[in-house]
Amino acid sequence: MSKTKIFVFAVLGLILLGLIHSRFLQPTTTTTTSKTVVVKPVHHGYIPPPPPPPPLYNPYKSQYYN
Repeated sequence: MSKTKIFVFAVLGLILLGLIHSRFLQPTTTTTTSKTVVVKPVHHGYIPPPPPPPPLYNPYKSQYYN
């Protein structure tokens, strides 16, 4: 066999092993006898804070309009 064929088979084998390995490491749910727990994804990005309220904002008045 030529060296290029061996290299191609080695790369394909590593890709296959990586895919199999990643399948075993990513459980999204865990099941117990009483309930199922769903794991939420982690947000890695920046979430900006909400904008400040207007200057004349009255929270007591707004509860009647919501």
